[in-house]
Amino acid sequence: MKLLRIKEAADLLGVHPHTLRNWADRGEIPSYRHGSRRDRRFKQEDIEFYLENGYIVRPKITIHDIDEEI
Repeated sequence: MKLLRIKEAADLLGVHPHTLRNWADRGEIPSYRHGSRRDRRFKQEDIEFYLENGYIVRPKITIHDIDEEI
């Protein structure tokens, strides 16, 4: 079992680390506390499960997309 730091997990999900923290606080995605500082960790298999099953779908907007709307 590999535990991912919040930045690693957020990058895989395509979201900001603050967003992932909010999801974890609301119980939308499981997280685990680690070490004396109680840093958050996420199981890689949990992140992969969410990605494979479409639980987290956040479209990324690019500058190109914004230019087309203007």
